[in-house]
Amino acid sequence: METTMQKSNGQDLFIDVLADMICQYLDAKQERQQRADYWLNLFENVGIEAQIVA
Repeated sequence: METTMQKSNGQDLFIDVLADMICQYLDAKQERQQRADYWLNLFENVGIEAQIVA
């Protein structure tokens, strides 16, 4: 019974860590998009045509 409990806890920890990593990635992606939008808008306002290449 102990091994089942340890395995379950290990799986729960793995899922928690994976979910946290996904959330951090999505937050970072959204932040990068906001920064890119800011700079593109700024360049557009001063008459510079720019394109972000990912």
